[in-house]
Amino acid sequence: MKRLFITAAIFTSLIAFQNEAKSLSNNSKKTETTMEKSAIEKLIFAYQNALNASDVNKVIELYTKNGVLMANRTAEGAEQVKGTYQYVFDKFQLYTTILHN
Repeated sequence: MKRLFITAAIFTSLIAFQNEAKSLSNNSKKTETTMEKSAIEKLIFAYQNALNASDVNKVIELYTKNGVLMANRTAEGAEQVKGTYQYVFDKFQLYTTILHN
């Protein structure tokens, strides 16, 4: 009888541990998703601010060295992307608003 009780206690403990591990994993995933969402929002608003300031250097900081801008013509690489934005900023005054929920 003792052996059955000990086996049942161990089995119950393992199930409880497994449930706790799943809960921690889910919480970790939620935290990671929240952090990713926050980083994306930060990037989007930095882009909006750079466009509104017509600041080509701030815009280009948000691109990788081999970034691509798909506009009327495709600009590939930092220099072409920078040149395209500079052209736009020289010709137009932008005011962007990014809406989100």
